[in-house]
Amino acid sequence: VPFVSFEAIKSSGLTDFTNRVGQKLNRPAGQFLDYISAYDALMFVGSISNSGDNKESLISLINRADKYEGVGGVYRFNKSRDASMPLAIAKYFGSDAQIVWQP
Repeated sequence: VPFVSFEAIKSSGLTDFTNRVGQKLNRPAGQFLDYISAYDALMFVGSISNSGDNKESLISLINRADKYEGVGGVYRFNKSRDASMPLAIAKYFGSDAQIVWQP
């Protein structure tokens, strides 16, 4: 069954992340990894908050960001401040997810 996936489905960073989640949950991480966007959003805020001086507001730092490399891939921010990242179509072959199309 094809499904929309993160472009980084086969990256070592994603593998490390799913292993850590599995260890915390004491069971395998979910195959569709819905929580990656939430994790990357939190890590983005943490990363960006450490990038400026103490006088600059978090909103100002976020507004200046142009990209962020997260577990799911590289997020880019357009002029409207919308974040986007490359997605792909993947398919499970047995228990192995493989990208079958990406832009």
